[in-house]
Amino acid sequence: MKKILLSFFTVLLSCSAWAYDKYIDGIYYNLNQNKKEATVTYMYLSHPSAYSGDVVIPSTITYSDVAYRVTSIGSEAFSNSSDLTSIEIPNSVINIGTYAFRSCTGLTSIEIPNSVTNIGNEAFTGCTGLTSIEIPNSVTKIGNSAFAGCIGLTSILVSNGNTIYDSRDNCNAIIESATNKLISGCKNTKIPNSVTSVV
Repeated sequence: MKKILLSFFTVLLSCSAWAYDKYIDGIYYNLNQNKKEATVTYMYLSHPSAYSGDVVIPSTITYSDVAYRVTSIGSEAFSNSSDLTSIEIPNSVINIGTYAFRSCTGLTSIEIPNSVTNIGNEAFTGCTGLTSIEIPNSVTKIGNSAFAGCIGLTSILVSNGNTIYDSRDNCNAIIESATNKLISGCKNTKIPNSVTSVV
């Protein structure tokens, strides 16, 4: 009886160590069966680096003959994946979670699609290989320190037409338009006179 119970708890603990629902074509996902939506995540709850090389996230995945739309890159999904060299994000993604790409030092470029509305706190912090970033029109929320520690950045641009943020006067920075607050800069940032505060 003790052996049976021990085996049961071993299996239970083993299962609880997984942080994902399904693993499909090299990517880990959590599935929302009600909404038929998928979130990119990582392998273990302790989440050691799980991704490397070039990763292409599809806009939809199919599991058990059910299609799921990939709408989010979850918190810490690619965190500490220092061997990740490129990432392709589909136009279906609307959210990039907290610490999603933290310390992905091998990542040299990223294209944020014009579907993303939210970039979480410290989403790209410590991505020292990034040299440029463009914030699309769709983004309405950028979390605290989203690009902190990205020491390789030489260019930051907010697309024309974004109603929340701007890069006025070719300043190479992200400015919150309503408050004139500079929330993120880089090596080549030139602070405009209209800026009233810096985060």
